[in-house]
Amino acid sequence: GTQNYGLWYEDAAHALSIWTHTQQRLTVSDDGDVGIGVTPTAKLDVAGKIKANNGTNAALNLPILTSDPASPVVGDVWIRNTSGTYSLKVRVNSTTTKSVTLS
Repeated sequence: GTQNYGLWYEDAAHALSIWTHTQQRLTVSDDGDVGIGVTPTAKLDVAGKIKANNGTNAALNLPILTSDPASPVVGDVWIRNTSGTYSLKVRVNSTTTKSVTLS
């Protein structure tokens, strides 16, 4: 059932969640996935914008891959290393990945 505030363990789902103002805000699933504002379907699943910061400047660490992901989804971003040439790649729709070569 709906909770008002607090930390709750959901026995049936084996999940831990944090509630504020009758809304489930954060969930940790039984396999360690974390969802913020959403039931997690990945290691970190966030509903809304995210901001990464290293304490002084904005920072975002992207994976550097030697091949493209097998099944990229819209919004995936990664860096591709092809024999020392690096490209920033973004999946823009269900069939298209755009890239720019970094120097």
